[in-house]
Amino acid sequence: MNNTPQNTPRLAPETLRKVELLRNNLPLFARTCLKIVTTSGKLEPFIFNESQIRLHEAAEAQKRETGMVRLVVPKGRKQGVSTYVGARFFHKVIFNSNMTVFILSHTSTSTTTLFRMIAKFYKNLPEPLKLKLTVDNTKAMGFENDSLYTVGTAGEGEIGRGDTPQLFHASEAASYDNTDALETGIFQAVADVEGTEIFIESTAKGIGNMFHRYTLNAL
Repeated sequence: MNNTPQNTPRLAPETLRKVELLRNNLPLFARTCLKIVTTSGKLEPFIFNESQIRLHEAAEAQKRETGMVRLVVPKGRKQGVSTYVGARFFHKVIFNSNMTVFILSHTSTSTTTLFRMIAKFYKNLPEPLKLKLTVDNTKAMGFENDSLYTVGTAGEGEIGRGDTPQLFHASEAASYDNTDALETGIFQAVADVEGTEIFIESTAKGIGNMFHRYTLNAL
């Protein structure tokens, strides 16, 4: 269910109009509301690069055609795929109630890095859009609109079994351990219904692994 952040009814009509523009335009939301740390260590607005623009266009085209997004993304290094997906899902939980995001990474360090990026998005979000947090720890961030952002690391027990996220990001999937359990657990948790999204992305790591199979099946 779409929602404008709960504190927006107290805003001026012009501000409300701008909020609605941001709801319907992810690139605009990213460059005006989100901050990322660049390779030089500077905190700057998140402006999509060429790879992120192409990924956004592919995701939006698939969503228009099917109502869902199911993308397998072989990537080069430093193209910003994980940053794009993080921003896309953050945008959705800010503007939609009862959405659950699950991010799965290959190492605990990478999981922490991805979650810190989301925490930085929230910290630097303009106040009119900053929903109150109901959950705030190293593994989850919950919002007053009942949307939830959670993370996990491949190989750490029963990942995502019993969860029902609408938005799933599998990061560096070619490096996952325990893929049989993952494929019968979190990879089956997202229902094939309108509004759900799955991004499975990775740099290449040989042949025969789960990500290699997914890439071949997507061709």
